[in-house]
Amino acid sequence: MKELLAADTWGISGPDFLGIYVLLGVTAFAASLVLRIFLTRFWGRGDTGEVLTPSELGMLLSDDRAVLAALAQLRAAELIGNSGKLRPLNANDQRNLDPFAVAIYNRYSAATPTVRALVPLSDAPLAELRAALTNRWYLAGPHLRGALLLAAVPIDVVLILGVARIIAGIANGKAVAFLVILTIIQAVIWLTFLRKPRMTARGRGALRKARHEVRYLNPTQQPALSSYGAAHAGLSAALYGGAALWLLDPAFAQASEVNRHVSTGYSDSSSSTWDSSSSSSSSSSCSSSSSCSSGSSCGGGGGGGCGG
Repeated sequence: MKELLAADTWGISGPDFLGIYVLLGVTAFAASLVLRIFLTRFWGRGDTGEVLTPSELGMLLSDDRAVLAALAQLRAAELIGNSGKLRPLNANDQRNLDPFAVAIYNRYSAATPTVRALVPLSDAPLAELRAALTNRWYLAGPHLRGALLLAAVPIDVVLILGVARIIAGIANGKAVAFLVILTIIQAVIWLTFLRKPRMTARGRGALRKARHEVRYLNPTQQPALSSYGAAHAGLSAALYGGAALWLLDPAFAQASEVNRHVSTGYSDSSSSTWDSSSSSSSSSSCSSSSSCSSGSSCGGGGGGGCGG
């Protein structure tokens, strides 16, 4: 009876199964990683020749950056200041400002001068701007999310196999601690793979192109933003962050509570869509020649304890 209870689950010993599981996990990870990199680098790729507004470029990075770009435009046009609105919009302003900046002007007041305060007050125009960029394939949308789910299928299969083995091992009276650990690691990797990047390849290309074309607006170059006009001030803020607003009007920037450091908010080198260090975790935790061996402390009849 004892020998029968010690029979290997599925006819495969624990250490042998762990070795197979690690190999399958690494293979699945590599396959899903290649698919994810391909999707995120080529999804929506292609330069349409379209020129994005300052607020649209800011939205590629974050909602806060879009609001910051709008504030820079409004301040450069001398429409707003520390005391609130300085004057009403005129026809010339309507031509020089982008639509989102106009929407922020309508919500701006001395009581809500900061980016942090304006973002929740601007849900509707932010959602409209975000949807427009998503529909034009600059921001990642639900279609890319669905594609990333498909890219993670190899990991799904290995994860399901691990869960099935754990259930079978427990039913067979085997210790499954190491397999549980490996399966948890696999689940964490799977969840990480489901993260949707903010921008598509088209969005990253538009941002890269804009930075190249208006690199003279980088605050480190000390450009005279007030002389360039509202659109250029907005571009500087969208591409380089709060430092542009500090350069334009330090007192206004302080009242707006923005960071004074140059911040691109994005790096091409980090856009490869995989920024996790989990790549080696599935293969480093346990192997068939590690502590899970036939003579290890994992136990289990027939040397099959740690892998069920």
